Amino acid sequence: MASVVLALTACSGPPFWADGGGLDPLDPVAASTAPPTSTPTAEPPPPPLPARVDRKAVAPAISDASRAVLQSRLAAMKVGDASIAVRWATLPGENALNALLASRARAAADAFAASLGSAWAPGVDVAPGGTGAACPSIASAPRTVGCELVLAHGDLVGVRTVTEPAEPEPVTRTAIYADAAGTVIGDGAALIDPSRRAYALMLVARAIVDAEKTPGPPIGKVPPGSRPTATSAAPTPLPEPAPIAPTGPFVAVLPENRGVLLADAVVLASGDLLVHAPIAPGADGRGTRAVPVVIDAEADILSDLGERVVAALDAEAVLTPQTAGLTAVDCAFVACVALTFDDGPTGLTDGLLDTLGAANVRATFYLQGGYVENRPATVLRTAQLGHELGNHTWSHPALTTLPDPEVVDQIARTQAAIAAASGVVPTTMRPPYGDYDDRIVALVGMPLVTWDIDTKDWADPGRALLVERAVGGPARGSIVLMHDTHESTVAAVPEIIAGLRGRGFDFASVSGLFGGAVPGGRVTHGPR
Repeated sequence: MASVVLALTACSGPPFWADGGGLDPLDPVAASTAPPTSTPTAEPPPPPLPARVDRKAVAPAISDASRAVLQSRLAAMKVGDASIAVRWATLPGENALNALLASRARAAADAFAASLGSAWAPGVDVAPGGTGAACPSIASAPRTVGCELVLAHGDLVGVRTVTEPAEPEPVTRTAIYADAAGTVIGDGAALIDPSRRAYALMLVARAIVDAEKTPGPPIGKVPPGSRPTATSAAPTPLPEPAPIAPTGPFVAVLPENRGVLLADAVVLASGDLLVHAPIAPGADGRGTRAVPVVIDAEADILSDLGERVVAALDAEAVLTPQTAGLTAVDCAFVACVALTFDDGPTGLTDGLLDTLGAANVRATFYLQGGYVENRPATVLRTAQLGHELGNHTWSHPALTTLPDPEVVDQIARTQAAIAAASGVVPTTMRPPYGDYDDRIVALVGMPLVTWDIDTKDWADPGRALLVERAVGGPARGSIVLMHDTHESTVAAVPEIIAGLRGRGFDFASVSGLFGGAVPGGRVTHGPR
């Protein structure tokens, strides 16, 4: 089986660990055995080290209101008996934080799939974690990327990701910090003043050495990615940690990779700094396990960002996003489904738009031209919110019963009405009743989109059966037919969204299923 090695890119610039006098600040033994510059004299013992291994230290609590601002994301795949699950979180809309976390998640997923001899192909019903609060507490496992919110206060957000390859490959842990607009500030090292980072690394190294000398359980027994919460599964027992090298725990790390050692740092409400440091890391700065080291606030190592975090924690401020809109979905990475609504706009459409927006779900609306003229403001709002608009004829006739000129008129008038109301010219058309033939395909001149999942909501099947059809029927790439003309359908949408996310689906427009370019002719579903 091929191994997976994932690299964490260190920050650019001069190495912050360079020191004068030729002594390595990460080598506590060398530092303590340096030749004296003068005759030693009796001195009082040094003060206690302002750092310690603390297995009970956890990131600050995140309020439900702040957690609700972010969206849980999941991409999963099954390869034989092995499974891959990648989880991350996104702010509303499009921003740099979303793009960075998604790109790292995709890189990890591709590497995991390659290690199993396969190309990435997203699936459903593989792993939990696609619905509910962002970054749910799920026990770590091989070939997973887990996430944890470590900060969501005021105008700052922090997301920790833990990439777990198959054992015994090293783990990548990092906390990424951004402002509420999604502008990425840096990883955990950004919490530490650049002039104090070498000192911080020395404190972490000394704390690990001191912990190894203290009787009790060996350090690093909690596997990376497992969080001490009531819902976490019991961690898998790990082998005893390797002895710390006599010249210090980070001796093998290449100088250019020492930034990785501080990448997973979190400011606590007390002003202390929690660093999850790798145990006996290799040259790239990563290890198979990590140990929590707390550096006391009195060490005075925080940067301006670190002080901003302390202030935000003190204020107990709810995260206030400065972004809005629907988040883009890559259907080559996640398993997508397209929700489509026919025959509107109606008096129910605006309420449906509210529901979709609150859930960060993009949908496709196939509009009748006659109704568009009656509710142009709703059509404009639908487009402005990021949903796709499609042509569903002017008056909903069975097109195969009409002569050519009337077919063309049904399509052209609707195109003009939608464009006048929204500024958007539809690029797909749905024939009423799914009624078409080769003549209609030629006359319409754009893709005819039908469906592979018919909820038959028009027959009022009852909520339970409607939800069962909409949630249980889809496969990757499915197009689900519903109507925003029925109150029962609109009322069931929140349950349908939760059920599909629970299976591992994310949501895209019809065009989004195909990466923006729907193929010509008849389309019943997206790529699978």
